[in-house]
Amino acid sequence: MDGKTKLLRWYMAAIVATTLVLAIGAIAMAVEGPPAGSRIFLQTNGPQTPARYGDYWSASSDQGGGNTTHKIVILIPEGYLATQPVTVELYDPELYEPELVGLKGEEEEELVKDEWSPDIPPSLPTPTPTPFTTTQLRCPATFTLRSPDGTVIQSTQYPSVADTHRQWIQFAVIDVATWKTGEYTLETRQECGQNGWRVRVSPDELSVTGERLSFQSLVDNGCLDLWVFVAPGEPKLNVKNYDMDGNISMTYTSPSGRQFIGTVSGNGEWNNGGLGDTIENPESGWWKITFCINRNNQLVIWPDRKYWFQDPTPKLTLSKTDGLQVVTPGQRITYSVSYQNIGPGTAFGAVLTDTLPAGATFVACIGGM
Repeated sequence: MDGKTKLLRWYMAAIVATTLVLAIGAIAMAVEGPPAGSRIFLQTNGPQTPARYGDYWSASSDQGGGNTTHKIVILIPEGYLATQPVTVELYDPELYEPELVGLKGEEEEELVKDEWSPDIPPSLPTPTPTPFTTTQLRCPATFTLRSPDGTVIQSTQYPSVADTHRQWIQFAVIDVATWKTGEYTLETRQECGQNGWRVRVSPDELSVTGERLSFQSLVDNGCLDLWVFVAPGEPKLNVKNYDMDGNISMTYTSPSGRQFIGTVSGNGEWNNGGLGDTIENPESGWWKITFCINRNNQLVIWPDRKYWFQDPTPKLTLSKTDGLQVVTPGQRITYSVSYQNIGPGTAFGAVLTDTLPAGATFVACIGGM
């Protein structure tokens, strides 16, 4: 038999989640971006904040930026249980104070955000960062979730108030039966100022990927791993970074563990003059991109494809049995083929092929393959 399927973690995730609830009363696991415990967070600037501050995407064209929104993609794959809703949460989605602190149980550290004034021409040197005051923070943030066909499911504007500050807020619940499987987009824009935030999606068998994002660190030498997939036969992998201010490092690790040292961009510029780092004839599989930056250094990482926040490497298992010890000529034999994905990520486009031995004749296959 020859079948093509997507091997989904949720077949076993339901069992694991049930065990956790019975044992310790835990809630279903979630995918968080950046991962829980990371000292790197996402940051969105207002359009009149110069691109040289580190957020190329949000800066308007006259400020040297991309003049667009930040974008995250939530992939709900074919075969996902339509009766199981998907929850999207945001951490600290509003701009209320000048710091984005660690989550509960972590050391809280203040992050002073750069204040930009429209009275200072972009050609002048960047002003010394100063803390915002509450009266200056009337800068609402808007988050918009769209279905695979582009329909707006949820759009919320978070004003500069304490109601959502330093908290996880339920932003949207996706009814998969209504909106179907596919790629959901979460976009955000900031009216002014600079706003730090995180995203969390549950259950955890889903893929949360980045396309247009800006990062910043709460600590010196803060590091984050991102993951990209290279298909067999691809001629190159290209990764650009913007405004790393010459610190600290970019490293690419192949699926087999080979490391490549990347180039680090300067202030307000792309690395290698905009060409980025190119790895020719890259090994196929999941590559890890690791960047390390100092506190208060905002930057953009831009691979030539989507990137994952958590290790998406699948681990497939396969078994086949007929349950017999002895067979006779002409006897009909039924083989049971079982497969599972016990790794942290989804295996897309996996192909399962069963080659019949000489002398055997195919009769029928049960199970949709």
